[in-house]
Amino acid sequence: KACSINNFSSFLSFFSLMKVSFSLISASRFYLILLFEDISKEKAAVFRSSREIKTSVSLFFNYKITLKI
Repeated sequence: KACSINNFSSFLSFFSLMKVSFSLISASRFYLILLFEDISKEKAAVFRSSREIKTSVSLFFNYKITLKI
């Protein structure tokens, strides 16, 4: 009987550990989602600015080509 009680207590501690780790994982996943949203917003802004730079550079080169012609 002592062995079964010991197994049950170890199972309970394992279960509580699983619950704690699961809550930690869900919380970290929530923070990761927030962080990823911020990163994707910044990426979109950087992509937009780089696209604007590319268009201005291409316009500048077109302007130089038209000046040469």
